[in-house]
Amino acid sequence: MKFKIFNTAFFVFILGLAGEVVSQSNSPVTTTTTDDMSEKIPYIMLLILGVMVFWIFKALMFSDETETVEKKKWKFKISNLFMSINTEEEDEDLKNHSYDGIKELDNNLPPLLNYIFIASLIFSVIYVFHYHIFGSGDLPANEYNNEMVIAEMQRAELIKSGVFINENTVAKMTDESTLSKGKDIYLKNCVTCHGNNGEGLVGPNFADDYWIHGGSIKDLFVIIRDGVPAKGMISWKTQLNPKQMQDVANYILTFKGTNPPNAKAPEGVIYIDSTEIGKNDSLKTDSTKIK
Repeated sequence: MKFKIFNTAFFVFILGLAGEVVSQSNSPVTTTTTDDMSEKIPYIMLLILGVMVFWIFKALMFSDETETVEKKKWKFKISNLFMSINTEEEDEDLKNHSYDGIKELDNNLPPLLNYIFIASLIFSVIYVFHYHIFGSGDLPANEYNNEMVIAEMQRAELIKSGVFINENTVAKMTDESTLSKGKDIYLKNCVTCHGNNGEGLVGPNFADDYWIHGGSIKDLFVIIRDGVPAKGMISWKTQLNPKQMQDVANYILTFKGTNPPNAKAPEGVIYIDSTEIGKNDSLKTDSTKIK
């Protein structure tokens, strides 16, 4: 009788808690987000844990006391982890369980399964407190967001180092930082062959419209990277990273049209940048272009 009262009271409490959780989940909201669901998870998991603990408590405190079989002292053996009873107890168990002439062996779960079940309960309690109550661990959504932030930082560092720059992605830039860095590299490595002002010495000048291997930013990047061994131009890819090669290539383009003194005679053919043709007219005639 006492057990029935306790059983009823406990289930009333569980149903009341479940009703509160359901009412919170059914409350009118405009949108349901991952954060909203994560706030309800601790209550749902605690509800499940409460039911599990209740049934364990019931099994321990209200077990059958009329059992007459006296269990023998159990000794630890590896095989006992997988056996539910000792073999010498089997005959006695068979005698005490007979229904309509059919003998039933009262064989409990192997101890190993019980240990796994208990360990999973302990782990679930620790998990709930660690991730949902104390918040000391990151849930999958938070862990993903944190990894994305780290990935963006790493990507920014790679872009800054120029690892993604090649002849297809090199860009023409005119900002002060790029030109200043390019000038430092040029004065340190290029003046011996091309002069302080790009007038040309052993190598060709950069101030006129004539170019031997093309005068675009991509052409200059490839020449700086790969060199022209037949003309004495070395490859700089072992000494400069892609970002540095882009900087110095953009600085070289600033010499165009400067007419420095003692300029070397033109070499190559005239190069005309096709991107500059009609650029202003196209922007003026259509004000609906996406910027």
